[in-house]
Amino acid sequence: MVAPLKPSKGLLERRGSSASLTINLGISDNSIIDLSPIQENLAIDDSGSRKSRFLTRHQLKNLNIIDSLPEIFAEFAMLPNPNISCCTRIAGCSQKNRHQVWPIGKTRVRIWDNNSSVCSQDTPRSTNSLIDDARNYINANYITDDNLVSSYIATEGPMPNTINDFWAMIWQEKSIAIVMMTKLEEQTSNDGQPKSKCEKYWPEEKHRYGAITVEVENVDIDCGIIVHELLITRGDEEHRLRHYWFTEWNDHRLPIGQISKILKLILDLHSYRAECRKKFTPLGPITVHCSAGIGRTCTFIAMLLGIEQLNTIQDGIDIYAIVSKLRMERYGAVPRPEQYVFIYLALQQMECLLREPELIKKRLIAADEASPYLKLLISDFREDEILDEENVVDTTVHISSNWLNVKN
Repeated sequence: MVAPLKPSKGLLERRGSSASLTINLGISDNSIIDLSPIQENLAIDDSGSRKSRFLTRHQLKNLNIIDSLPEIFAEFAMLPNPNISCCTRIAGCSQKNRHQVWPIGKTRVRIWDNNSSVCSQDTPRSTNSLIDDARNYINANYITDDNLVSSYIATEGPMPNTINDFWAMIWQEKSIAIVMMTKLEEQTSNDGQPKSKCEKYWPEEKHRYGAITVEVENVDIDCGIIVHELLITRGDEEHRLRHYWFTEWNDHRLPIGQISKILKLILDLHSYRAECRKKFTPLGPITVHCSAGIGRTCTFIAMLLGIEQLNTIQDGIDIYAIVSKLRMERYGAVPRPEQYVFIYLALQQMECLLREPELIKKRLIAADEASPYLKLLISDFREDEILDEENVVDTTVHISSNWLNVKN
């Protein structure tokens, strides 16, 4: 169970910083604030992560998030954004983007085999760099951990014309797991019509995608998480991986009441990665996707990176630095202030669990029911409203009066 809320010092005082983190959260006539207004057009090497918002583990555990919302919002506003010029536009590849957001060039994944059913793995690359760029394009980026190892791949949900590319990437990178954070269709507007968020890219039993055959060996449902055990083969080679499908996080709201399930998924991933480390050298990355691959995807990856810090760094955690680096590796990562607060909430819950392992043994009994301020995180936004390069940085968001008046 989560300890009841009690008065606590604000983030600013606890961190000992002399720099003001406060911003005016008063509601204007149109009820909007600008995202990240301070550092908008950084070069890719100027990550902004040099600025620290460090919390000790004790501070994180006892943080009164509802009282700290203004400071967390201000922290979000200071997050860096890379210049659009850091993104790589490949001629003829716009149809491979689900939205008009291109991947950052420095960290983008390149597919060195186009997964043609008649193409061998030794097919030479073209001498024309433009052709090579088009052939190796996929809207995906490597995400590094604290050791600068590419532990994750953030990508968009496959479309009918990119399914073969997706499996080519999984095969090439020998990804040990795929985490899917979206339904195939979701209702995102008031007209009641579902909108496609991701193509079904795996078979019921067995199917060939280009030169790669995907076979489902087992399916299990655990706490609402659908887990597929997959065998993928190409010629005489094979590779096994796990597919996690979390269906309770729609793109127009946060998964209120689902933190315990998300943390269980993260714990399962860490346990599975430990198993894979004994089998695979080198260890392949975990591939995460939602629809666009920037909101739910990067919020979840930030949680994974944060929990790695809690597991390996005894002193504490720096959520600001985690998300800052994420934004320099995947354009538009964690675009919403609500998502940023949600990272705090999830990592605070995990810190409590790490200190009380008997809760994990009880399979993460729904601690989120004891967190009254979680109910404040209901927000009517749609990720696809901001998904083009021109307004990922400059977009404005409506902040619910519940957020702005939580202390009233």
